[in-house]
Amino acid sequence: KKLGGAKGSTDKGGMAVPLNIFLYQEVSRMQRVIALVRKCFKDVILAIEGTIIMTPDILDAINNIFDAKVPLTWIYDPSGAEISWLLPTLGSWFNSLIQRNQQPNDWLKTAQRP
Repeated sequence: KKLGGAKGSTDKGGMAVPLNIFLYQEVSRMQRVIALVRKCFKDVILAIEGTIIMTPDILDAINNIFDAKVPLTWIYDPSGAEISWLLPTLGSWFNSLIQRNQQPNDWLKTAQRP
């Protein structure tokens, strides 16, 4: 049985279903976080190689990763808004990233949502 949309909605594309909206938002958030982490690691590598200038943000990221902490640029955007989840260690943060990414993938593969 299909889930009905919001009352009074005329949307036939599926975005009237609250769970679809949640899944879309979660996937968008994951894409943004993964892109941010990928860029950070690429910048760190280029800065260590001497290809780009070692900025304070890159140096902070290197120091935080060395100390097994999550770089602040992965958690907050420049305006101070939270863009990812708060966890105390880098290991637990990455574990959460993997689990958060796995859940929508499992839903897509099995076609079963919670």
